[in-house]
Amino acid sequence: MPASLAAPAEPSLAPRVRPAATWAAVYLGAAAVAFVSVMPMLVGVLAQDLGLGAERAGVLAATDRAGALAGTVVCVLALRRQSRRRIAAAGMLALTVGNAVTGFFTAWGPLLVCRFAVGFAQGTVSAICYAAMGGCPRPARAFAFYCALQMILGSLGAWIIPWLLEVGGWPAPFHALALLALPGIGVAALIPGSLPKRSPERGGAKAPNSSRAWIALASIFVFFVGAGGLYAFLERIGDAAGLTRAVIARSLSMASLAGLAGSLLAGGVAHRWGAGRGAALGGALSLAAMAAFLLPANGVLFPVAAAGFNFSWNLLYPFQFAGLAQADRRGSATAFTPAATGSGFALGPALAAVLFEHHGSGAVSMVALGLGMMSLALLFGAARSK
Repeated sequence: MPASLAAPAEPSLAPRVRPAATWAAVYLGAAAVAFVSVMPMLVGVLAQDLGLGAERAGVLAATDRAGALAGTVVCVLALRRQSRRRIAAAGMLALTVGNAVTGFFTAWGPLLVCRFAVGFAQGTVSAICYAAMGGCPRPARAFAFYCALQMILGSLGAWIIPWLLEVGGWPAPFHALALLALPGIGVAALIPGSLPKRSPERGGAKAPNSSRAWIALASIFVFFVGAGGLYAFLERIGDAAGLTRAVIARSLSMASLAGLAGSLLAGGVAHRWGAGRGAALGGALSLAAMAAFLLPANGVLFPVAAAGFNFSWNLLYPFQFAGLAQADRRGSATAFTPAATGSGFALGPALAAVLFEHHGSGAVSMVALGLGMMSLALLFGAARSK
């Protein structure tokens, strides 16, 4: 999953914050989405070690993401006048308790409820942290540190989770997530206390929104459905190919580092490349990486494909967003970007779970490739339309 996935669509809405608050937001934001950083490994843990099977493990991951989407929407729409410190502290408390008690649930229904609640807390904390990072003196720099920390957590998780499974069984990775979130209950006190108020429309007039913007937004949603499902099932695809857990763990660690490189490259060249050029390059690399998963996997091809997939996704997304922003004359479609990515990332693993269970790993890759092509067609179609 790209680290820039969580970038706030309207950073100007946030008030200026102190450096301590910026660092607090970086840590809280990364700790809140740590589940996403190690999702491929945790899907494997739930499917194999807990014995849920691939389909139910994918549904559980999608439930977590659906909870995060709901938490973000509720935080933005219903909690704007509440204290961000209290909301963030409550969210980190819920993350700590929810991850800690996940290991006590083996029945399907209670496990679903638990992970939805944890996801809801993730979304709530994330929304607050994005506003705080957007309001810092150097928001791009703050968000770059957030991306780096998220990718580092993903890389470390891929290495540590196999050891945790040997020591403490399937609940151990979730206990580690609880320990990561625990300091955030106190760190939340550094977050500014009030949510930002929405600024008025620029220029006073409300310009009509072009259909181009909504087409571009649809292209982002479609891409995240396919890529999100493939990302969540990387571990299962490697396992189905007969690769050892150690090889898969190293591959996912490499993929996390490659994703970091893709995000940093996009940030470094965005001022020189147009949205079209960047999207064309990132899109071509993404499609090539997805196609590589259709080939017989081995100890060389799988890590290369996983790294290329995560690199290209993190390279492509900023330029997808730039294309949307250029097409959106009023900003209303752009404001829905987190909902589009979140819902796509919730639907993707559920769809991939059904495909993997009934048609195998090739179907997951094929559908991701088809949705990637459809997404790029929508994006470039929106750019050419008037």
